[in-house]
Amino acid sequence: RRKMLNNPKAGDLMPILERFARNGIDFHAQIVLCPGLNDGFQLRKTFEDLLVLYPHCRSLAVVPVGLTYHRRGLYKLHRVNEQNANYIIDEVERWQEKCLEMKGTRFIFASDEMYMTANRELPAYETYEGFCQIENGVGMAALYLKRWQDLRASIPHIPAAAGTAVATGTNGAAVISSVIAEIN
Repeated sequence: RRKMLNNPKAGDLMPILERFARNGIDFHAQIVLCPGLNDGFQLRKTFEDLLVLYPHCRSLAVVPVGLTYHRRGLYKLHRVNEQNANYIIDEVERWQEKCLEMKGTRFIFASDEMYMTANRELPAYETYEGFCQIENGVGMAALYLKRWQDLRASIPHIPAAAGTAVATGTNGAAVISSVIAEIN
C-alpha cells in the first residue's frame, strides 16, 4: 500500500475499521483489485478480516483497478484481465456461499465490470440484497434491466426519429443493447 500510493504514511486500514466496529459505526467496504498485489492469499485474508467485522462492515465490493494512460512515475499496476476476473469471481462466489450459510447474507459482491471483463453472465437481480454497493458499480446493470422490464409494457409505441443515437461506453453498450433492440 505504501509503495502503490507512494506515501510512507499509508498504513494498514484494518485498525481504523476495527475501531469503527468497536464504536458501533456501520460502513461498507471496497477492495480495488490490483493483480499481483491484493489478490490470491491477500484477497482471502481481506475477506476474512472484514467478515469478522460484520455486521458493522455491512458489505464488501470487489472492483477492478481503473487505470489511465496518465500514470507516469507511479507504481506499476496491471489491469484486471479476463483470467484475473474469472478467478476473482470464483473466489467471491465461493465466499458468498460461506457468508450466506454463516451470516445470512452474501456480504461480498463483485462489480458488474468484473463480470463483464470475465465475459460472464451477470448475477440475477435478487442476488444483490438491496443494492447496497450500487455506487461501486455492483448491480447497476441488473437494476437497469429490471427497471426496463417493469416499465416497458407501460411505454407507448412511438416510432423512433431517424438518426436517433445512444451514447455509452463499451460496458454500458453490452448491457443496453438488448433494450435498444426491443425499442427498435
